[in-house]
Amino acid sequence: MHYPLSAELSHIQKMIQHEKHDILPVLLELKPKVNQTLANYKINYRQLKYINKIGLLFDFAELSDKQIGFYCLDIEYSSGDGVMAALLLRIAFNELLKTYFNSQSNKLFNISEMLEKINTLLIDLGIKGQFSILLSYFHTESKTIVLASAGFNLKLKTENKEVELSSSAPLGSLQSTAYQKIMEKGIDWQCKIWNHKHRMTLMFNSLVEIL
Repeated sequence: MHYPLSAELSHIQKMIQHEKHDILPVLLELKPKVNQTLANYKINYRQLKYINKIGLLFDFAELSDKQIGFYCLDIEYSSGDGVMAALLLRIAFNELLKTYFNSQSNKLFNISEMLEKINTLLIDLGIKGQFSILLSYFHTESKTIVLASAGFNLKLKTENKEVELSSSAPLGSLQSTAYQKIMEKGIDWQCKIWNHKHRMTLMFNSLVEIL
């Protein structure tokens, strides 16, 4: 199934076809703060990367006062289209989330559907390369954690449980998306994300006292 692009996405595609190297410094500057507060949660991350390497590109989004979204992308194994993919994902992430929540009311976010849409978007735009990606969704009221990965290893640790997933094929490898998924409950939790070049730890801690 093909999904229509907005005028903004189409414009961005044309604009950066000849300016890919100029866009990368902007993307790196847009990385989120190491410490921030969203939806009554304190969020921290640590990232380990090689010197002179781009590292992982990622962002958080406060979807509502009870919901937080997160994505993480590795573009180092792409061809020349990696920077373009990163910028388009940043825009598409927010746009697809907005569209999804306008139509789904208070239902839990279907993260696998989101991955399929992003994969289709990359194919439709003719973006070549392999892109390891993680999409994460956290409902702070129900304490539901959803993680879907294509190309990353994951280890989720909550106050009650540890779950680990091995890497699957990254986006761009297949026409359909091959992904691994975790769905768990947790109040305070952390997730370790890694492949053979990059490593990152994401930490969520509640600012609301549980009685």
